[in-house]
Amino acid sequence: GRAGYEGLMPHVDAITFCMALLFVPLFDMVRVVFLRVFIMRVSPTHADRNHIHHKLLNTGMADAAASVTLATTTVFLAFIAYSLKDAVPAKWLIPSLIAGGYGLLFVPDFFKKDSAA
Repeated sequence: GRAGYEGLMPHVDAITFCMALLFVPLFDMVRVVFLRVFIMRVSPTHADRNHIHHKLLNTGMADAAASVTLATTTVFLAFIAYSLKDAVPAKWLIPSLIAGGYGLLFVPDFFKKDSAA
């Protein structure tokens, strides 16, 4: 039951909620550093356009729209984490948020503007 689980990790709900709030920026940073170091073989501080907001801008979004999209995504993930905190144990909720957030990173690729047109 939930009572035994709370005894082991009394603040797991707060941790899950905070992870959901920080997921978009942290995951974006980790993804870009991984790309730079292991795929592109350049410095992790090398300037490029691999961050998610650049992907959104490449779809034709304005800066403000990209910012609102990222903020809305962050609030949505936090809302989902908070809403499901009593229904889903953190050991399943956290990996689900990670998988869902990772999938969201590919959405802008479906809306890229065709540069050849």
